[in-house]
Amino acid sequence: MASPLDPIRREVAAFLAGGAYAPLRAVVVDAAASVDEDARLTEAERDWFDELYDAVYMGGEDPVSPSDARAGILGAAALRVHLRELGLDRFRAPPA
Repeated sequence: MASPLDPIRREVAAFLAGGAYAPLRAVVVDAAASVDEDARLTEAERDWFDELYDAVYMGGEDPVSPSDARAGILGAAALRVHLRELGLDRFRAPPA
């Protein structure tokens, strides 16, 4: 059965495989309101998305300026590492 998070999971997988940051940010930000309201999602899926949203929100394209880095912004390469360290790749969808 398809999950409403499948497009997000695919974009996370693409980003972790070296894809661009902008499509990941777009799909995560666009989904924020609907994820909160979707009754089909489990608590674990919501928790995963919330943690992903927080991490992606603090991401940016490489290179990150020194002032942005001081503010806590992670460039794409550092964000990939961070997402893996947080275990946020655990809900990745299989390739389409």
